[in-house]
Parts: sequence; C-alpha cells; structure tokens
Amino acid sequence: MLLKNFIYSKLATTSTIILFAGLILVFSISYVKGYFNHQTIFKLNTDHSADLRLGVKLTYKGFRIGQLSKLTLESSGGVDIEVAVDDEFIGFFRKGIQLKISKEKIVTTELVLTNFNQNEEILKPNDVITVYKEDVASDLTKKIDPLLSKVNLLLEQLSDPKIGIVSSLNQSKEAIQETTKLIALISNKESGLPAVLMETQRTMSTLQPVAKQAEATLKELQTTVLTLEQTLQVTKKLVEQANDPEDGIKSTLMQVQSVSSSSGVLIKNIDNAISDLTNAPVYKFLVPKK
Repeated sequence: MLLKNFIYSKLATTSTIILFAGLILVFSISYVKGYFNHQTIFKLNTDHSADLRLGVKLTYKGFRIGQLSKLTLESSGGVDIEVAVDDEFIGFFRKGIQLKISKEKIVTTELVLTNFNQNEEILKPNDVITVYKEDVASDLTKKIDPLLSKVNLLLEQLSDPKIGIVSSLNQSKEAIQETTKLIALISNKESGLPAVLMETQRTMSTLQPVAKQAEATLKELQTTVLTLEQTLQVTKKLVEQANDPEDGIKSTLMQVQSVSSSSGVLIKNIDNAISDLTNAPVYKFLVPKK
C-alpha cells in the first residue's frame, strides 16, 4: 500500500512538472509570435489560402511585424483569414499596400508587405488587404536572369579574339615555344651554358696566378707604405728642426741676410772709394788715359 501511494505521488509530481513545462513552452512560443502584444486585426482576401497556415510571419524588409492569426473555412465555402499586427508597426499599414506570399526561404512561407506609401492614410481595424502570389516561374526567372547575364558576359570574354581564351592559348603556345628555344640554346654544348661554364672555369684558372701575384704585390705595397710612413716621420722631425727659432734654418737665413746687408754696405763703400780715387787729380796724373 505504501509503495502504491509512493508511485502515485511520484506520478502526480512528474505530471505536474510536465504540465508546468508545457505551459512555459506554450507561453514562450506565444510571446515570441506576438500573441501577448497589443495588436490590430486586418482581414485578408486571397485565392491562395492553400499556401498559408496559422502562425505564418508577417514581415517588412526582413523584420517581423505580425503574424497570421486566423485561418478557418466558413460554411459558405469561403476562407476567413486574419492577420494580427503589432501596434508599434501599424504605421506601415496604409491604403494601397499588398501582402505577397513569399517562399524565398524555400523551407518556410512568409507574408511580405509591399507597395508601402507613407503619404497614404492608415488602414482601420478589420480593413481588407489583398494577398497575391508571384508566379514561381517568374520568380525563378528574376533570380536566373542575372546569372545568365553573367554567364553570357563570361562567354563573350572567353570568345574575344584579343583577350579571350583562344588568344591566351596562342600566347601561351608562343611563350612555350620561345621557352623551348631558350632552353635549347642554354643546353647547347658548344655555345650554351655548359660552354660558358667551361670558359669561366678556364678564366678562373688563368686568373689564379694573377691573384697570387696581386696578393704578393699588396704585401710589398704594405711594406712600402710602412717605410714611407717612417720616412715621413723623419721628414717631419727635420722640418720641426728647420723651424726651430734658435738653431733652425730660419735663424741661419736671418744671419745670412744680415751678413749680406753688411757686405752690400761694404761693397758700396768700396765703390765710392774707387770712384773718388779715379776722379782724384793725382790718379789722373799718375794714370793717364789710353
């Protein structure tokens, strides 16, 4: 008995949890679909009710603005269809609008608002909106036409005699032929790359003694440079000694200049004495003119 009561208690608890979870799920779905929003009802007029189902989204430019809220078959044979529009989007429902049954997403169907004109009057609740369905072939044509245009353009470019695939193949053929000729010239044993490499090897062998001689010359030049440096050092010392104010060449030149000045005065005095002597009467008497 206790076990039976325990089982009943567990079943009741489980059923309550399942019921509660179901209510939450229904509430969530209803909230997402906008059933708890403040909404305005409009009637629909269409010959394509078979393509519709309850809860189909109503969109404008990809945004959800409402949903199909009623879809029932009347006893007269007509179909009563209504859409519930969120009041925040009521400004889109103006005279002249239409709803298009769209299957662009393939899996799902949507009602898409079209022909919106902001200058028209806003519709009143329960006004009738026309629903239409584009021809599938026309819709596919609209999607395929741009692709066909691109394919035609590609075919025209490929068949162009100047830049098309034939021209490219001809250019590639010419390039391959030129490359083949170049490879043949390069691989020629007499005038190609092997002959050039052999000649380069011989030239390098000839230049090797020259390089050794140049190395010896550089060593000798280095010794000469050292000797020249030493000579320059000695010359520098000689110049310094020559410029010495007491014992240098400058002092000697000044002494020579002084002696030269004295010699000049002496020679001038001798010239004057000779002139006086030759002009004296006694000299003229003793040394008669020839």
